[in-house]
Amino acid sequence: MVKIPFIAHKLISQSFSNGKTLLIIFQENQTLFSITVVPRTSQPSVTQLQDVPDLNQPGRISVGNPGLKQEFAHTVDLSFKNLTRLIINT
Repeated sequence: MVKIPFIAHKLISQSFSNGKTLLIIFQENQTLFSITVVPRTSQPSVTQLQDVPDLNQPGRISVGNPGLKQEFAHTVDLSFKNLTRLIINT
């Protein structure tokens, strides 16, 4: 269980998926809070790594960088929903 000290709400759900997505949902009275964290990685392509000039476009000669590293990124989504009921008397 993930402990978040500044949130004293009831933990409703916590899950990890195969893609290492973290989802945590808290509830305080009629309000739901959710935190989603999704990591992403991207490998450089072969053409980005090749240390050979690409002469296919004479006006734009490019050379790869063999020192490129894998890219890491994380997406964090925080949201809340108010679950108050609306009752309409007719």
